[in-house]
Amino acid sequence: MLGQTNKSILTQALQRRLRRNLTDAERRLWQLLRAREMRGFKFRRQHPFGDFILDFVCLERRLVIEVDGGQHSEQAASDMARTRTLEQAGFRVLRFWNDDILKKPEGVGEKIWAVLDEPHPQDTLRPPFGNEDPIPTQPPLEGEAPFSKFGEGTTDHPHIRSYVLRQGRMSVAQKRAYDQLLSRYAIPYSPAPLDLSAAFGRVAPTILEIGFGMGETTTAIALAHPENNYLGVEVHSPGVGSLLKQIDVAGLSNLRLIQHDAADVVRDMIPLGSLDGVHVFFPDPWPKNRHHKRRLIQLPFVALIASRLRPGGYFHLATDWQEYAQQMLDVLSSEPVLANIVDGFAPRPAYRPQTKFEQRGLRLGHGVWDVIFQRRPMATVPGE
Repeated sequence: MLGQTNKSILTQALQRRLRRNLTDAERRLWQLLRAREMRGFKFRRQHPFGDFILDFVCLERRLVIEVDGGQHSEQAASDMARTRTLEQAGFRVLRFWNDDILKKPEGVGEKIWAVLDEPHPQDTLRPPFGNEDPIPTQPPLEGEAPFSKFGEGTTDHPHIRSYVLRQGRMSVAQKRAYDQLLSRYAIPYSPAPLDLSAAFGRVAPTILEIGFGMGETTTAIALAHPENNYLGVEVHSPGVGSLLKQIDVAGLSNLRLIQHDAADVVRDMIPLGSLDGVHVFFPDPWPKNRHHKRRLIQLPFVALIASRLRPGGYFHLATDWQEYAQQMLDVLSSEPVLANIVDGFAPRPAYRPQTKFEQRGLRLGHGVWDVIFQRRPMATVPGE
């Protein structure tokens, strides 16, 4: 305390009191922001700035987040003055009501992400934002980097993650399967080529499925085609637990999974020209224009997939979002190694079962589009 002014001593005392007495809404938001900190951005709580103590602030992005309780409805003028002062000091300010944070935390997280997604005009402390993930509500998977590269040992094509890690609640059965079966049926991520025949204990055509969700479609396909090996990739733990349970109940020996980011898995673990097919069914469409860069199906990723297909191997996409379907068709048509098996969109192949969600959508008149391309027999890719 030596040398401190009375004001600074009082400010620190108030800081400590506020930190010890967080409201439920502040505590919930702090959980979200601490998860974000693990991905590269640091938020501070009850941080002094001039005459204010800010609820939460990310100094790197000059973003202030204020949590308002019911009393703020009667002090709108002072809140506006506080916001104006912070904005004049170069901060961006977001305000959320307690109920919004407690009842709609994912929506709050998305709004924060939308602001973080827009580089601050004065921001010279960090590279332009966009190479990092949306705010997750659970820690990153073990060994996962904030972002990765599509290129083979190059710095080309920064990989922007196409998913948000949400803290989905696992059922008792999913948790039990995850704890007991992961080591039996899952393959750990490793930045080294995977021996597919050793992983499955046999030599057979191998199909990669990216983003298998809860695993029902993946299980149905593997059951119907025991002659093939299927490797599923998913990041969300509830879906991983669900598929592990289905593999065990069905006694499937031709289905294995990896819990990790698909771009990393394809780049680091899948050998060139080793896959007979790749499935990407109903990926997140990221419908807002500013989020289109987060869509999985982009030219660099398609080129990466094409390099892992054997000549004649297929790349099968499906979506119920028409605009995304057209983008898929355009992007795959731009990859010279691939060729469309039909003119335009393909009819649904018999091997792809319809999900309950898809069936309900079709009954309501919604569309579903399949895009299927093959690797040209004589096409070559770098590295082969």
